[in-house]
Amino acid sequence: MGVHGVWELHDPVGRVSVETLAGKKLEIDASILMVHFMKAMRDERCEMIGVFDLVIPTDV
Repeated sequence: MGVHGVWELHDPVGRVSVETLAGKKLEIDASILMVHFMKAMRDERCEMIGVFDLVIPTDV
């Protein structure tokens, strides 16, 4: 899963400022984020929670 060879491309660059990315296309592999989100959206019986089953605090 993921983009093969992405870390070899990343290593020589290191960190960059967000401003240097202005006007450029950026690809983000969000597959692991989707897996974590889907796991978090399950109840104690491992069934998917519906959107209206969520408890949203109103005092925020």
